[in-house]
Amino acid sequence: MNQKDLTLNSANQPKLKFSTARDKILSWIQTGRLPAGSRLPSERELATQLEIDHRTVRRGLAELVAVGLIVKRPRVGNFVRDVVAPEMLTQVAMVLPDYLLHSDARHPAAVVIQQGVNAVLDSNRHAITSLWYHRDRFWEDVGEKVIARRIRGLVVYMRSSPSLADGLKRLTEAGVKVACIDYRPFLEGLDVFAVDMRPMQALRQMVEGLILRGHRRIVVAYYAPWNLLEDSRAILKPLVAAHGLGDLDQMFFGIPSDSYHANNEALDVLFERPERPTAIVAPDEFVVSYLFRQCHRRKISVPQDLSIATLLDNAPHSHPIPVTAPDALMLRASEIAARYLDMMLQGKPFPESYVRLRSRIQWTESVADLVDTRELRGSALQQRLNAAVYDPSDEGGPMS
Repeated sequence: MNQKDLTLNSANQPKLKFSTARDKILSWIQTGRLPAGSRLPSERELATQLEIDHRTVRRGLAELVAVGLIVKRPRVGNFVRDVVAPEMLTQVAMVLPDYLLHSDARHPAAVVIQQGVNAVLDSNRHAITSLWYHRDRFWEDVGEKVIARRIRGLVVYMRSSPSLADGLKRLTEAGVKVACIDYRPFLEGLDVFAVDMRPMQALRQMVEGLILRGHRRIVVAYYAPWNLLEDSRAILKPLVAAHGLGDLDQMFFGIPSDSYHANNEALDVLFERPERPTAIVAPDEFVVSYLFRQCHRRKISVPQDLSIATLLDNAPHSHPIPVTAPDALMLRASEIAARYLDMMLQGKPFPESYVRLRSRIQWTESVADLVDTRELRGSALQQRLNAAVYDPSDEGGPMS
């Protein structure tokens, strides 16, 4: 009998007392309550804990011994198998949108998410796989596989999709634990955990830092359409007005895009403006790479002629020089999501349904000072320049 047999029998037949004992002990092994190599309580102690007869416990243990999860040592006791068997591992999946597959090399975001999840979830307790979903096929691509493979927990990188909302609802109702990287409004009311990565505060901090460094011709590039455009405009409007930067519409520049491709060539018009921007805030590492290539081709020096910053950089070592960006945003989001998923799988309580992730802006040599900032040292303005956007007191709370 293998683990598949155990699961199917318990799912399709009336629940017998010995199978209850077997499944409970199996769950203790999978969650780490009974780690590999540990000695189990005696049959009578288990019977007391489970409130069943010790002979029933013995029959449940016999099935676990038969499939190799428990080793029986005469006159010594029962022990969890030292070498972790696949049957003992909790099945977990990283769920990623399919557009992360559409690149010549593996998408850096997928690599960073995997690093974050693997850093937190212990390979001695979890078997981690990857699943990919198309925008309108979440249940077909992911939901059916999760149910069929009896995967117990998911770390999901979000995208806006009605199929995703419906699929997550069905999975949570089936008892699957879900931790989401990034926030979407449809998560409100679902029994999930989410890491909120919305970049508006980081954007405000970055633009303010550029202004204090003397920049007045600042462009914020984004992939159009962008569901956070109006929120971003609202948060920058007071800054633009306070510093007399002119038309807010001129600050934002949309890059035409769909789910799989972006027309970065549209950025070329920025280099041809009579008054070229002194600073461009990019949405991610792909636009940063394109800007560096254009600067090289046009003999524009970074940062002397153009400063470059980005709201997200999953490939910081791929650029000619370090680029100003929030510090390890995706990695930290993945680690937090994995940590909370582990808590849910172990049945541990946690007070918040989401964490609002913020991160310190790492100012690097990709941004030039157009004014002498030495006079700001020690001042309130200098503190604002170097202020952390991440504030632990902002973590947690209801979805909003």
